[in-house]
Amino acid sequence: MTHIAQVPERFAEVVADFGWRTAPGPEQLAGQWEQVVDLVEAGYEDNIYEYHNDLTVRGLIDRLLTDEELRGDERLDGFRARIAQVDTRLRNLLTSAPVHDIAGPWWETRVPVYAGEELAKDLRDRYGVDVEVR
Repeated sequence: MTHIAQVPERFAEVVADFGWRTAPGPEQLAGQWEQVVDLVEAGYEDNIYEYHNDLTVRGLIDRLLTDEELRGDERLDGFRARIAQVDTRLRNLLTSAPVHDIAGPWWETRVPVYAGEELAKDLRDRYGVDVEVR
């Protein structure tokens, strides 16, 4: 994994442009995304608003991964690899198809196949999707 001192200056610029007050490094950001996926894997317990809020970290990661200046930076190869692994885990926990017609990335348009009671109820109420309660 990339050491924080080696992080390109552009990384912090993209984070700031995204509106985050603090600029986590690649390790911290990947760790935050992994924690969100851990929560989904366990059966996300909170409501749909918190769920969507937790997904914003992946939006920032997407911005970083698609930034023209950062895209080819080898110092972020470990970050990209870790995100790919975590993304694979999450894809396996989500519905195979989007649950609504709103355009967006896969992590926003698909929902967990199982959840805690509160999120399961919210998904049923908002999208008409029944998921397994865990």
